[in-house]
Amino acid sequence: MPTQKDTPDNASEQVEQPQVYAVKKDLTGWQFKRRDFLIAAGATTVAGAVVASQTGSALSSTPTPTPTPVPIPCDADAHTEEVTALAITPGGTRLISASLDNTIKLWMLPEGGLVSTLQDDDTEGITTLAVTPGGTRLVSAGADNTIKLRVIPDGNVIDTLEGHQDSIRALAPTPDGELLLSAGLDRVIHIWSLVDNELVSTLEGHARGIYALAVSPDGALLASASGDKTVKLWSLTDGELITTLEGHGHGVFALAITPDGALLASGSWDQTVMLWSLPDGELLATLEGHADGVTALAMLPGGAELLSASKDKTIKLWSLPDGALITTLEGLTNAATCLVVTPDGTRLVSAGGDNSIRLWSLPDGEMATCLVDLDANKSDVEGITATLSTGETVTLPIGVPLPVGAVCVCNTVTGTLCSCVGHTSGGSAGHYWFPN
Repeated sequence: MPTQKDTPDNASEQVEQPQVYAVKKDLTGWQFKRRDFLIAAGATTVAGAVVASQTGSALSSTPTPTPTPVPIPCDADAHTEEVTALAITPGGTRLISASLDNTIKLWMLPEGGLVSTLQDDDTEGITTLAVTPGGTRLVSAGADNTIKLRVIPDGNVIDTLEGHQDSIRALAPTPDGELLLSAGLDRVIHIWSLVDNELVSTLEGHARGIYALAVSPDGALLASASGDKTVKLWSLTDGELITTLEGHGHGVFALAITPDGALLASGSWDQTVMLWSLPDGELLATLEGHADGVTALAMLPGGAELLSASKDKTIKLWSLPDGALITTLEGLTNAATCLVVTPDGTRLVSAGGDNSIRLWSLPDGEMATCLVDLDANKSDVEGITATLSTGETVTLPIGVPLPVGAVCVCNTVTGTLCSCVGHTSGGSAGHYWFPN
């Protein structure tokens, strides 16, 4: 949708921000590599409008059929295998991703530059992660049934927790950072002390694997979701089962609680999202609209909107508590299985089975960029490396503005012989600044 900046009256007041455009040269000429140029549907629409205006043809009054959403592929991958978990540090400056490729990656926000990669060859595929409320510890787990505690930002492992008998699928620290909840395919919930890293107690009751955990903001209540089609509410004060929520027709794989702790959302393979009141567990509404199983949920900071992802390759934004559909985010090439929202509520991060991580703007739901790790891609993938004012070196997605105070230090376009500061001829490729 056009903004006020796009109107002719304000054209003279616009100031173009410097953006990095990667230009790749081959025998057929120069090729621009930027996501906006790759959206075929948009290009076709613009081309059709230009032809119509040039030929003077009148617009038809015949209703135009609703177009089929065109998948928007990411130019490059963030991981070499499926991305299984996402988390954002409390300050909102770092995104952390985990993958079945046994790596954990730290990305800067909001730009999306890759900061560092932690290799974890001892874990048989990382399935879940979480950041403690203080932002000082990173917790990860996987198919080897263990939980690793790491220090942020260097990622050094300080302890390993053992006790589960099968793959761990969910982690949730309590708001005070003193306890960690873990659950998985062994159908139990372990409660760990993060003070001395010891097992405190175990909750049992689900008949099938547990795939999601959510803790209330006051730390008094735990919700667990299972393949047995139920959600259970537990007291974290004494570990007692409060109630079992029934109503879903298939396994439940996602949970989210509003910041005021008054409402719980559950997403199921039955294609629905159910809204429950807390702490009594009364069913308030059932949200329908997805064409396949719901794979992930994320609550916006204000608690007035909820995001749901589905195997139908869409992400839907709902208003709360009425459950009205606000908009649908489309263009995914694969289902998003994890969602996370920045603390300020302006960015959504999604990831899943196509190895990519996407940044979306909120509330409009426009895809902003795809995160890039050059080492996770074929040799023809392009990117730019810059040194920030903090001294960190990051790899930025193409088309993303260079952060204030950053210095471009190298041109990572394959085969180039030139620096990325300005344009240097003589190589097989080069970077341009825009405007240059």
